[in-house]
Parts: sequence; C-alpha cells; structure tokens
Amino acid sequence: MYFDDGLLNLMSSTLFARFFLRLPRRSARTSLYLHSQSAAMVLRNITCGSAMLVNTQGVISVKQLTLLPGSLFNMTTLTSNIVLEAPSIANGTVLGATGSGDITLKIDSARFAGRISLYARYGSILLKGSQANVVSNKGGTAFFVCLKCNASTGIIHLYSNSGNIIAYL
Repeated sequence: MYFDDGLLNLMSSTLFARFFLRLPRRSARTSLYLHSQSAAMVLRNITCGSAMLVNTQGVISVKQLTLLPGSLFNMTTLTSNIVLEAPSIANGTVLGATGSGDITLKIDSARFAGRISLYARYGSILLKGSQANVVSNKGGTAFFVCLKCNASTGIIHLYSNSGNIIAYL
C-alpha cells in the first residue's frame, strides 16, 4: 500500500486498538494523522512529512523520527506523557504539548537543523543530552532554550507552567 502525497487517517476510541503500519520509503511525503482516546501510540524508526498525533489519555512515544524538510510533526496528549528520542529533523518543526503529563526529550544521538518546541502545563520536562549549550533558564520552570545540540544548528524551546525543567547534559 503506497500513499504518495496523500493523507493517512487512523482513529481509535478503545484501549485495545493497535495500529501496525509499514510505510515504504517513498510514502514519506504522506501526511499522517493518528487519533486515540486512550491507547498508547508508539512509533519507531519512522520517516514522514507532516504528521499529527492526538491522544486523550494515552502515552505518545516516538523514537528515531526522521522528519523531511519543511514538515511539521505535532504531538498532543491531555493527561499522559510524551517521549521523543533521537529525532532527525531537516529544517522541520516538532511540537509537543501535554496537560498533566511529563515530557522526556532524549537528544544523545540527535542531529537536526530544525526546531523543537515542547509545552507541559502541569507536568515536568526532562532533557537528556550529551552535548548542549544552555542559553536561557528562568528558575527551572519557565523557559529553556538549547542551541547546537551535537554539532547541529537546531533550537529547542521547553516551557512548563508549574512543573520543573530538568537537564542532564
């Protein structure tokens, strides 16, 4: 099944729904929309154009994301956690937001030239990376920017209303 320049739209309203997707490399320009009420979303080793992941109560975990140039990858969950690990972004943008969950960003092997913006209303944000340059950190809860992670030209914005921002660099 190929989705060249198309839209793949999948929805689930039960805890036990699982999506198994095997998208070929030439489907990378496809817009991907996944929505779930409570089932966890786990994406591994994915290459895509623009994507939107919406989850009301379940975890969103994305490992080894390759985002094409000019693309937007949006992750939103109301009450659960978001994990983003080793993103590869070529002039794209990754957005992540959670209401009461925590966000973990692991950039140890990440190489990107894009922008990552993460927001946690009541939860904490954990940044794990081997090389980072902290530009701004106002009290650990307000605003945190990391530049040039692993010799990349990416910018990371982290914002939490009432939780902590913790960096292990």
